[in-house]
Amino acid sequence: MNHTERIIHVSRQVRGLTREHTRQAIELYLESVAEEAATGETVILPSIGRLRVACFKNGGKLKEYVSRTAPAIHDAGFRLQTCVRLDEKFKAACRTYLLSNAKLADSLDRNTISLEDYPATTRTDTH
Repeated sequence: MNHTERIIHVSRQVRGLTREHTRQAIELYLESVAEEAATGETVILPSIGRLRVACFKNGGKLKEYVSRTAPAIHDAGFRLQTCVRLDEKFKAACRTYLLSNAKLADSLDRNTISLEDYPATTRTDTH
């Protein structure tokens, strides 16, 4: 389902909600999620899970060789890391769909992926 199809689907769920209002609401929601994630806050996406973006300083030095002169030495800089914690129901639904997919079933027959690669785990702690 692409963005337009999703807007049409959502607008049909609520009586009196136009496609334009639905599009604006969805885009404003996603913009607010992006802004919150960019500040390093943990974003809770209902029925999906939690998302957090973290920035870390890399250690070490980088040598930059420009032509035949002595190398320029720079700090390594920063890296971004996205931390995603999926909701258990969402994770189970993904597993169910992916394992029932014909392409995945075909690859299981060829022993490239096994069911042991997708263990069913239940998380009891809620951080």
